[in-house]
Amino acid sequence: MKDLADRGVTARRADFADTDSLTEAFAGADRLLLISASVPVDERVAHHRRVIDAAVAAGVSLVAYTSTTHADTATTIIGATHGETEEYLRDGGIPSVLLRNGWYLENYTSQLPQILHNGAVVGAAEPGGRRRQSVSRPQRRSRRRAR
Repeated sequence: MKDLADRGVTARRADFADTDSLTEAFAGADRLLLISASVPVDERVAHHRRVIDAAVAAGVSLVAYTSTTHADTATTIIGATHGETEEYLRDGGIPSVLLRNGWYLENYTSQLPQILHNGAVVGAAEPGGRRRQSVSRPQRRSRRRAR
């Protein structure tokens, strides 16, 4: 963290499971970026709630949260945890911004042997075989125009 401090960045230690460390880390912060926890799924919402509660206690004025697409209607386990966190933010009365990110490319790295073997990314799709995309359509369009 010293290299960050040398560049003028204030870095503080916080632990999702330790409310006191969160409140201490958020003291004096105006805005907070909550990057969704990658802990076991059954602990994720509790960790997010502790962060949100600590942000409120510290007087943070805005929380931006890295959620997922369709979190409000998701039925998958991970999607539902994002939906619960979004609901907690809404009910908590703290202004928030929901960053509904799509699938991250690094989620495929554990599947690389199968992808290479099959010559394709295999997964569930709607009838007719929709393409899997990990970037938004506007990003794809702007990349096409740039070529």
